[in-house]
Amino acid sequence: MLQSTFLHVPGIGHERELRLWQSGVLTWGDARRKGTKLDLPSTLAKRLVIELESSEAALNEARIDYFAQRLPPSEYWRLIPEFDHSIAYLDIETTGLSRYYHSTTVIGLLKDDEYRVFVAGANLEEFPRAIKGCSILVTFNGKLFDIPFLRNKMSRLSVPLVHLDLRFLCRRLGLTGGLKEVEKRLGIRRSSGVEDFDGYDATILWRRYCRGNDNALELLVRYNMEDTVNLRPLLRETVLRLQKQITSGMSAKGIQTRLRGETFDKGRVLPKILPTLRSAVVEKPIVAVRGIDGPEKLLEMRVGSSRPVRVKRSRIQEVTLKFLLERLGKYPPTVIGIDLSASDKRESGWAWMRGSEIETALLRTDEQIIDATIESIPTLISIDSPLSLPAGRDCTRDDCECRKFGIMREAERVLKSRGINVYPSLIRSMQPLTERGIRLAKRFKLHGFNVIESYPGAAQDMLGIIRKKVDVEELQLGLEDFGATARSKLGKSLGHDELDAVTSAIVGYFYLTGTFEPLGSQDEGQIIVPRVRPETYTTGFHQNTPIREVAPRSKHAAS
Repeated sequence: MLQSTFLHVPGIGHERELRLWQSGVLTWGDARRKGTKLDLPSTLAKRLVIELESSEAALNEARIDYFAQRLPPSEYWRLIPEFDHSIAYLDIETTGLSRYYHSTTVIGLLKDDEYRVFVAGANLEEFPRAIKGCSILVTFNGKLFDIPFLRNKMSRLSVPLVHLDLRFLCRRLGLTGGLKEVEKRLGIRRSSGVEDFDGYDATILWRRYCRGNDNALELLVRYNMEDTVNLRPLLRETVLRLQKQITSGMSAKGIQTRLRGETFDKGRVLPKILPTLRSAVVEKPIVAVRGIDGPEKLLEMRVGSSRPVRVKRSRIQEVTLKFLLERLGKYPPTVIGIDLSASDKRESGWAWMRGSEIETALLRTDEQIIDATIESIPTLISIDSPLSLPAGRDCTRDDCECRKFGIMREAERVLKSRGINVYPSLIRSMQPLTERGIRLAKRFKLHGFNVIESYPGAAQDMLGIIRKKVDVEELQLGLEDFGATARSKLGKSLGHDELDAVTSAIVGYFYLTGTFEPLGSQDEGQIIVPRVRPETYTTGFHQNTPIREVAPRSKHAAS
């Protein structure tokens, strides 16, 4: 394909390239033989001949950098047949989606027909060296996720100049959706046992492995291997379809290109070029996996080297409730966490927390929430709900003139920028919740209580705890790993609303110990989140009043 490509020559676009092919100029050799007789302006024809001489020299020297600097990135796929001997296929697994808070757990690399795996706690630091020397990197959504994530964690990582993200190439062919969806449409199958896994399952498997389940790591690596090695047949099928598309008179955007005012005839497939293109894509076996002794020995895998590697099991929690309690002193204060619902038609989660004692309840009306909270005499109330409006807004209505100031606060913008999913406080579905949160916060403050806004989902992401939308059971286990074991006042099993209320109460302890970060501005309103990254330990955070150690008067009394 590369020797039939003219797009790397300045002045040659898709339309002129098609015009050259239509006139019988199908290769660099054809163009050089015609010289100035090409159907191009004379200056451009001369430049084309000179550039093609340099192109042939660069190809003979296997200088992929020459073409990477001249070809549009959207056309890098044309390099595959000539440089398929130096391709690296990559896929990673992480503890979450945020580059700011989460970490890499597994990296899969298919190179030289060998799948190599790099695992956190074992050999993750070897990956930058392993990818060196590759000319082309192939990923699926790697430009938006894998590579930015790895670069954020590996400062010395150097990736190949040519990066083919198959997600965008597939989109050009009308193949939208995630990797597994595209595979199914193309008939690419996965091994049994992991065929239904997704990225959320990968985070759960890592957590289970950290708790001592070795089988979970084995499944996680098998899942990653499927994601990685399936990129090869996906690339092959994608290249074949793109070749067929452009040689059938279709432009890069998938639309018919008009030449000299007439639609290029789709039936006039260029007969001399199509067979050449098809044969140029080498159909090798999908993969020959080496470097692993087998799933039963995965914990002592050879990971592409001659020596066995023992995986050092990662710690579940770097920061725990014990750490916070040590900073709070002998008599920890009482904190109430509230996972507020938008109305009393649905129950709200409510959590009472004093030290390691945690009780939960489900409450419905404003009065029930206020009465139960006031009775507990808390030092702090932490509410999962927007408690303020965006700057310039004085109501939540969409038909008000103040709507021009937007629906999102600075705190929510910061969370978004850090890869934490959050809804704008005044998106239509959030408006009733925001109104109720502001109303309750005002009433608590009238009674003299300190109130903060928390966001359990963000706190869970930052603490490495699985969110409720992924797996409620894992959320409860994650809180127990943190040291927060709660029980329902009614003796029932805990639901996701109560577990989020417990998380809000935990955020209150981060606040009271000074290990918190206030996101947003004080004038507009701030969301309080745990301060878990050393690089966020900067000066300038407002500090709360020191806590006095006072013996509690009763079980539900605050210190």
